Amino acid sequence: MSYLGRSAKLSLKAQEKVSFLATAGQTSKTGLSYTPTFVEVYVNGVLLTDTTDFTATNGNSVTFTVALLLNDEVTVVSLKTFTVADHYNKTEADTLLAAKATNTALALKAPIASPSFTGNVGIGDTTFAAGKLRVYDSSGNHVWLKGRASDGTSSVSFRNNADSAYNGRIQVADSGGMEIAVGGSERMRIDSSGNVLVGKTTIAGAFNTAGTVLRGDNSGLLQSARAGASLELNRLTSDGNIAVFYKDGTSVGSVGVSSDKVYIGTSTNGLAFDQSANIILPWNSSTLSVRDNAIDLGYSGGRFDDIWATNGTIQTSDRNEKQDILAITTAESNVATACKGLLRSFRWRDAVAEKGDDARIHFGIIAQDLQDAFTAEGLDAGRYAMFISSTWWETQTEVPAVEAEDATEDSEAVEAKDAYTRTDTFETLEEAPEGATERTRLGVRYPELLSFIIAAL
Repeated sequence: MSYLGRSAKLSLKAQEKVSFLATAGQTSKTGLSYTPTFVEVYVNGVLLTDTTDFTATNGNSVTFTVALLLNDEVTVVSLKTFTVADHYNKTEADTLLAAKATNTALALKAPIASPSFTGNVGIGDTTFAAGKLRVYDSSGNHVWLKGRASDGTSSVSFRNNADSAYNGRIQVADSGGMEIAVGGSERMRIDSSGNVLVGKTTIAGAFNTAGTVLRGDNSGLLQSARAGASLELNRLTSDGNIAVFYKDGTSVGSVGVSSDKVYIGTSTNGLAFDQSANIILPWNSSTLSVRDNAIDLGYSGGRFDDIWATNGTIQTSDRNEKQDILAITTAESNVATACKGLLRSFRWRDAVAEKGDDARIHFGIIAQDLQDAFTAEGLDAGRYAMFISSTWWETQTEVPAVEAEDATEDSEAVEAKDAYTRTDTFETLEEAPEGATERTRLGVRYPELLSFIIAAL
């Protein structure tokens, strides 16, 4: 039998069989061809025992211990032989295995053939740490695989030399979380809920402590907090969008840059902030250009309150942009004269509801009275830009109160809110949901009204 064979080659001879009938008292047979110890002799079908019943040592003759009888049937079989080259016997193999156990190129401890092997393995080093696999190069740089430790963690670490702290490490805990560390310190963590944390180790109070979190437990919510700016975006070289916002896969707006301007808005309806000129412009985000005379600020169902300005508004009055320039008619003059007597003092109802008797007194015209004055002269107030009638549709939704909730590891803190009524407005009937209420509000452009009254003086 051979052990740990290196390489083996077979050398076979053809089998040879010689049969004959014995003469009385015959004790040998010559003229044979066999390999000593690889020969079998049969007499009358019975296999004889080598060295006991016969001897066959010279390869060409067989000598019988007991003389044969007349006509005994004798068969001599020369067996196939083979040779094995470059093999180890058991003693040689045991010596080689013992030498490998202390070889610095491959150091093995414990019975590695055992399926329940829990020992230590070092490759490129003869030192061992309990429950670890370490692979070294000639300079001591190595990868260290550590099985489950007493603190319930397993890890793979990468080190510059045998004695240094790790340069990089991936560590997994029994809880299911994974820690990624660089330069001896933790840099990123994935917790058991799938949250990715950078610069922090827990999700609790994540929005109020420095660091960044990609929330796996809140369907992709991204939270970033720090003492300074918590988001920096840099579009290189060209002008255009920096951030694009989507609702259900459809783009609804963007923030971008054009020269020294920053803009925000939808594709055609937005505002640009011009740093060099200190102005705010109506903006087209698709063409990166000013959108002249096309965008309103507020509307009938969504008004601004007060506008504070050092100077009044400037309105275009260039002759080159006007047509149908006419003098005031008699009917129009009559309306203008009537308007002088229609000016009234008043207080706003919502101001009285809020401030009571402290609500201040305003002065102007009632839009319905202005409309009636035009009607009295057979004119349509809607044809004159000083008179405004706007219609929209609105819905009201009762929003219940929300109680405060403390932050836990898996949820955000919720701020307490009182119940309130939310009003949603729609500019057209087609946009409005079923059951929306139609609203109409009348208005006046006072610069035009005052010019109209002055024309009748």
